[in-house]
Amino acid sequence: MDFMTLNGWIEIIGTILGLVYVYYQYKASPKLWWACCISAVPLIYLNFYKGYLATGLLYLYYFVMAVWQLTHTSKASQEAEVLRIARVPKHEWLRIAIGTSVVFAILFSATQTGFFGLLNLLDMPAQKTLLSVAIADSAATTLCFVGMWLLSKNYLEQWYAWLTADVLFFYMYFGGGNYLLMGMMIFYIIVSVIGLLNWQRLYKEQMLLKANV
Repeated sequence: MDFMTLNGWIEIIGTILGLVYVYYQYKASPKLWWACCISAVPLIYLNFYKGYLATGLLYLYYFVMAVWQLTHTSKASQEAEVLRIARVPKHEWLRIAIGTSVVFAILFSATQTGFFGLLNLLDMPAQKTLLSVAIADSAATTLCFVGMWLLSKNYLEQWYAWLTADVLFFYMYFGGGNYLLMGMMIFYIIVSVIGLLNWQRLYKEQMLLKANV
């Protein structure tokens, strides 16, 4: 098995594991953190190898966040059937906007400078990308950073971040000819819409149950 064939298998495995994670996320199940932790590993490698630097860092962030959730969340919360869904408080939006702008600026600067020498340090090939692709990579990754933070707080608005990011990722993977990952992004776009509707339903049910207690 040559190296490129090995990468192809890693891409397939990462895609399948990613779908498992998305299923649990759609269901608002605490099991999503186990799925996130496992599915992030092959995609960390794959994106760094292909030169999608910000995206590779994103999956590393997913892995760290998943491990943090698994080690800092109570056993009762992890064994619950459904997460307790909340909405973003109004006073949080300014902080989110500022944080989003700062993260995008850092990521875009990093991609334009060889990720501050990270690729040379790891002896990995740096691949030239179009400016529009680099912007899409950084913007989508930023939205996913925000989306993961929102998810860690069980905020319903996480789905808006994922939906926008998935559209940008589709454009990025289209430009790179990564058709399997393009197909995964189409699926994610659909799931983001369905997931948003499902979380809205669960949120209304939880609020109604809380009001009747």
